[in-house]
Amino acid sequence: MIRAYRFHITVLAVLLIASLGFLFFGKNGFKAHKIKLCENQSVAWDIPGKIKGVAMAAPPEPIGSWACDPIKDLGADWLCVMPYGFVREEGSKVIYNHPFQWWGEQRMGIIASIQIAKEQGMRVCMKPHLWTQGVYTGSYSPPNGDSWEEFHGSYTKFIIDYAKVADSLGVELLCIGTELSTAVKEEPEFWASLICHVREVYKGKLSYAANWDNYQNVKFWSELDVIGVNAYFPLDSSINPSTQSVKASWERWSSKLSDFSNEEGKQILFTELGYRSMEKGLARPWDAAHHGEFDEKLQAIAYTGFFEGIWNEPWLAGAIIWKWHSDHRKAGGPGNTRYTPQNKLAQEIITQHFTDK
Repeated sequence: MIRAYRFHITVLAVLLIASLGFLFFGKNGFKAHKIKLCENQSVAWDIPGKIKGVAMAAPPEPIGSWACDPIKDLGADWLCVMPYGFVREEGSKVIYNHPFQWWGEQRMGIIASIQIAKEQGMRVCMKPHLWTQGVYTGSYSPPNGDSWEEFHGSYTKFIIDYAKVADSLGVELLCIGTELSTAVKEEPEFWASLICHVREVYKGKLSYAANWDNYQNVKFWSELDVIGVNAYFPLDSSINPSTQSVKASWERWSSKLSDFSNEEGKQILFTELGYRSMEKGLARPWDAAHHGEFDEKLQAIAYTGFFEGIWNEPWLAGAIIWKWHSDHRKAGGPGNTRYTPQNKLAQEIITQHFTDK
């Protein structure tokens, strides 16, 4: 009788502890709102001034110092390099540094690009990207109900390898991922653990590049040094938007971003900021597949509204322009409806504000 009584008491105690653990820490064993694991925690953001950068599309072939000259003429003092990994359709293993990739996507190209930028006196952000065949990166999860184990292991290797490269070359800012919304939501403990591993091999600043529509869902901002947002916020659906309408839209978004920055106690960096030079390009700025008529004025208005509207906000750490091509002479220009501002009216707007002291 005494043994049975003790058994029932033990079972009740275990159930009570489990219930309380779920209530306070969630199903994954971590606090529902924020995750905190590392002893090497985030530090004060002490990067002086605004980050004024460009994200350089991976060059297919080796580049030289000449590639940085137009970037510096723009007034940018940060270069964002982007190592690429990929996951095959119906796969879960991250593959990278593969011979079929372009020079600028591979390790040798990343190293050379960083060295060139450093020689030119620029600071560097490294932002690894993942291409998932057959599905948008933000929606990716292992196929056929497979576990995340293979993805976690191979993605960790991908990030740690490049974190070591970043540390050895004095890269100032490293993003641990880009727009991996589902992976971040479903596996938050993995990301907290990954941050700890990265901090063991990399001494610079850390961020994560969240998409504009789910940065609030990231639960590990407390472990990072700056909040990264790919800022494709919808601004104006009209054919002929005005600078004032764009500024008004940014004021609404700015209020939410400011509140979030204050809540997290960190500034926000626009890890990507870009607009297509195309009619109605501000209705869905994230849409790279939409077809429309060339409109470089709209792209210029978008940047004018951004700089005049929120550039000087204290919560904003800066912006990285999406995107820039290494061969400036052949990039952008009349008829090009893509994101690059090169050889378009928008380039003049960016230069004006990046060089404004």
